[in-house]
This record gives sequence, structure tokens and C-alpha cells, in this order.
Amino acid sequence: MKKTIILALILTGFLLFLSPNFSKVQAITLEELQAQIQQLFQIIQQLLAQRLQQSQGRYCFYSNLSYGMRSPEVKNLQIVLGVTPATGYFGDTTLAAVKKFQEEHNIKVTGEVGPQTREVLNDLYCVSPVICVDSDGGNNPNIKGTVTIGSQTYTDICASGTTLKEHYCSNNQLQTSVITCPTGSICQNGVCIINQVFLPDLIISDLSANKTSGALNEKITISVSEKNIGAGTADIHHLIVIEENKDGVIPVLTSTSRPLASGDVFTTSGTFSCYYPGKHILTAKANYKIDAGIVSIKGIQETDETNNTKTITINCSAPPDYKCTDSDGGKNYYVKGSIIDALGFTYFDMCMANNVLLEHYCENNNATSEDYTCPNNYTCQDGACKQSANSTSYLDSLKTQLPQLSDLIKRLSAALIHSG
Repeated sequence: MKKTIILALILTGFLLFLSPNFSKVQAITLEELQAQIQQLFQIIQQLLAQRLQQSQGRYCFYSNLSYGMRSPEVKNLQIVLGVTPATGYFGDTTLAAVKKFQEEHNIKVTGEVGPQTREVLNDLYCVSPVICVDSDGGNNPNIKGTVTIGSQTYTDICASGTTLKEHYCSNNQLQTSVITCPTGSICQNGVCIINQVFLPDLIISDLSANKTSGALNEKITISVSEKNIGAGTADIHHLIVIEENKDGVIPVLTSTSRPLASGDVFTTSGTFSCYYPGKHILTAKANYKIDAGIVSIKGIQETDETNNTKTITINCSAPPDYKCTDSDGGKNYYVKGSIIDALGFTYFDMCMANNVLLEHYCENNNATSEDYTCPNNYTCQDGACKQSANSTSYLDSLKTQLPQLSDLIKRLSAALIHSG
């Protein structure tokens, strides 16, 4: 039934397409009609293929063409043979052009486009257009690229120590230019690069403190100097002093340095406060910055980017009566507790995620903390790991339902036996 409907739809469309003389159509057999439908589909496919080929600059020929015919292929034939206007009608002018083409290519002169003539036409015109492709995107002296045209390749190369032979595409054609690299740059391996000889090189020449030991909450002056030991000038950049500990990155000093010529020194200072007792390691970094709490290198290029840091240690001592207290007795993950440090600050245990607990405790009389992952079937609730309510209620539910399930199984078994 489905095939009949589809055939009927195709048949209807074809009948409307063929001719207004419906009585002639009724006279043909089903096999003849199917053959004509197949021929129509082939014509449509050829037209679509020709349209695609023309859009890509190609002209392909599939049919024999002769005097008096009118078709899109005849029009393509007229285009490639230079017949104007290209009307699609095979007339006297087209006939003469075909004979001339056959003479020029040693084909038997018939005036008709048969298999041999079509083969020569397709060899000449049914080919993919040549496209120029440049791997570095164009006239780009900062990236080594290769131009590809058909099967030929042309790679950027150095014409001298300071000049580059750059290949690129323009209007789908290969173009070549000789480029002089900018001042301070050289040509190396087909690309202009900054000459390392003319780059700056920043180092921390000094990191000091007016004292390296202090009492709790005492303020200590930190001084830092950076020096450009490279040959080139360092543009505006960042200079920072930080402390990295369990709480993350703590800025101590941040500064934007002025441009530094070769041999110049930039010095700045700031204050560090002993905010908790113990050892504090401070690090000065040249050519760095802090973004959203993350230390990242700033972008000015140097000859050596491994010599930008220097450290100093500050020891902060606690008073004799300094005492840290913990309400839950230490690392107790199953009881919500709190600690009070010597400065009077209170820190409560708290949930960081569904099963992650931030547990505060005292160690060596200092306040500290850790992230703890609750065990299986436990979740973090109100600052402590607690057995999951879902797991307990589920177990209780199973216990309640077991007798009911057992009774149901017995009754089903009896019913099955009885029905058998």
C-alpha cells in the first residue's frame, strides 16, 4: 500500500510535468512510465551536478551533443569554445566551433560532440580549480608559512640575516615579497624574531627587611630592588612580593615599575605584618602580576625568565600567654566545633561541599585547618560529617517492607501453582 501511494505521487507529478496532452500519457505502460521517471531523475542529477561544477569553475560533459539540440550542456559547450552569446542552442556557430575544436585536437571532424570529443573536453575543463592556500594566513612575517597551489608548495625562507622572503596569496595567485625585519629583530628559520641580544633581563637584585624577627602583629618594613641586566630596555611591567601558604597567595607588596634601560635599578618598599606566629617565607617576583589571586607572568620578553625571584624569611613569635582553644578537642570530623586563636578570632567548622568539611583545629598552639572528605554514606551537614539521611531512611524502609515483600512472594507463588 505504501509503495502504491509513493508511486501514485511520483506518477501525478510526472504527468503534470510531461504534457498537457493527458490522453497520450494514458497510452503508455507502467514499465515505460517508470523508465521515463528514471530518465527524468538522471536529468535532474546531471543538472544539479553541472550547477555545482559551474559554481566551482568546472564544465563537465556527459551527453552526446549535436546540431539542433538545446540544453544546459550545450550552453557549457558554447562557454568553453567561446561561442557568444551562449544561448544553449546548438546552431551553425556552435557547429563551426566544434569542428574547429576537433581539428585542433586531432579528432575526426564530425561537428558532433561524441565520446572522443567529450573525453578531450572533460580533460581540459572538468578539473578542480586551482586554489592558493597560505598556512600563515597571508603576508605575515611573524609566522613561518607555506603556500600551496595545486601540487606545488612555496615556504617562507630567510633571504639574509635580517630579510625574509615571504610567500602569500593574493587574488588566488602566488605573491612573493622581500621583507626587512623590524629593528632589533633578525630572520631565523623563515620568520622574523626578536634578537635575544637586544632583550632585557630582569632580576631581583635585593630583598631585605628592617628586621627578620618580630612579635605577633608587629609591622616589618620590606624593601625590594630589581635590576635590568639585559641589553634591551624593559617596558612598563609589574613587581610583586607575596607569601604563599595554606590560605593561598597573600600580596605583601605590588608595584608597577617604570621602564628600565640596561643597567637601571628600580626600588620600592612596603609593610609586612606578623599576622600569626611562625615562619613566613616572602618571595619577590620581577615581571609578574596577580590576577584573581593567581600569580602569572607578565608578558614582556626577556633573555632569561628563570632568574626573576628572590626569597626572605620572617619569623613571627607568639606572646607567652598565646593560646589556641578548640571546642571539639581537635580533629573531630563528626562534631561541629570552633577554635579561638590568641587574637580572639573565632573559626567555625563548616561545609565546603556536599561531602567536604573544613575542619579547624589547633596545632602547636596555632590555628590551622584542613579539607576533609566525609566517608561513604556520610554527607557534610552543619559543619560535621553525618550519616546520610537518605541511607538510613532507605535501610529502615527496607526493614519495614521485607515482611510485606515476603508475603507477596508467597501469594504470587501459590497463584502460579494454582493456575498451572
